[in-house]
Amino acid sequence: MSTDEPAVEASGPVSSSSPRFSTAAVLSGARDRLAAHPRALVACLLAGLVVAGVDWLLLHDAVPTVRYEGIEQGRIAATFRVAVAVESRARVPPSALLNLTPRWLAWTVGLVLAKYLAVVAASVYALATLLEVDLTAPAVLRYGALVAVLWLGAGRITFEGGAVLFGLPLLIGFFVVAVRLVPLPGRVIRGDSIRAALGWSWRRARGHGWALFGVVLVVGVANHLLTSVPVVGPVGSGAVAALHAGVVATVCRRLAVAERDESGATSGGDGPDADVTAGSGDGPGTADESDDCPPTSDEESDA
Repeated sequence: MSTDEPAVEASGPVSSSSPRFSTAAVLSGARDRLAAHPRALVACLLAGLVVAGVDWLLLHDAVPTVRYEGIEQGRIAATFRVAVAVESRARVPPSALLNLTPRWLAWTVGLVLAKYLAVVAASVYALATLLEVDLTAPAVLRYGALVAVLWLGAGRITFEGGAVLFGLPLLIGFFVVAVRLVPLPGRVIRGDSIRAALGWSWRRARGHGWALFGVVLVVGVANHLLTSVPVVGPVGSGAVAALHAGVVATVCRRLAVAERDESGATSGGDGPDADVTAGSGDGPGTADESDDCPPTSDEESDA
C-alpha cells in the first residue's frame, strides 16, 4: 500500500538525522488535509463565532475587560499558542473578578467557560479528524487540561519588533520551545500521556528547527492580523486554528514515518521502501493513516 509521504532513506536512530522538510511543504500538507477534511475547518470557524459572540457580550457589559491590542493600535506581532486555540478580543483579568457581585461573577465565569469549552471541543475534533484517529475520553481530558494550563499564558508566545533588542535571549528561548512542541497536541490526541507527548515531540522535532520556526511565524502573524479585525476577529483566528491543526497533523505524520523507518532500519527490516513510496505531498486519500504514526506509549509498553 502506498502512502503520500516521500521516500526516505533511513539513517539510524538519531532523530536529528531524520529527513528534513520545509515550511512550504508543511503548510501545503496542512492545506491538503483541510481540503480532504473540511469539517475540521467548519468546527474551528464555529468556535470562532462563539468566541466572537462572548467577546461582544464582555465588551458591552459592566465587567472590566482587557481588549486585544491589534494592528488598529499600530501593534505588529506574531501570536502563537502551543495548543490549537482561537484568540479572543476580550480578556477578563483575574483581579476584576474579586470585586464582582455573585450574579456578575457567575455571568462572567459562565461566559469564559463557554469560550474555553468551544475552543477545546473544536480543536479536539479538528485534530482527531485530520489525524484520522478515534477520540478517547482520557485523550480529551488530557487535551482539555493542556489547553487550560496553556491558556494561563505559559503556552502563548507574542513577538513584537520593538521588544527584540531588549528581550532577544528570552525570545529565542520561547521560540525554541514552541518549535520543539509543535507536534505535542497531536500526540496527546493520539492517546499519549502529556509527559510522553512532551518527550516524543521534543525528541522528534530536533533537526527541523528552521522549517518549524517558519511555520510558527506564519501561523503567529496570520493569527495576529486576523484577530485584529473588529468584532469578527475570532472567526479569522478560527480559520488560523484550523490551519494550525493541519500543521500539527502533517508534522506528526512526517516525524512518525521517519521514526518508523529508522526503527525498521535498526532492527534489520526491509527498510523504508517496503512501506513508503514516493508521493507528491500530504494530499488526501493516498495513505493508510493507521500506519503513519507509531503506537502510543501504552501500546509501546505492551510491545
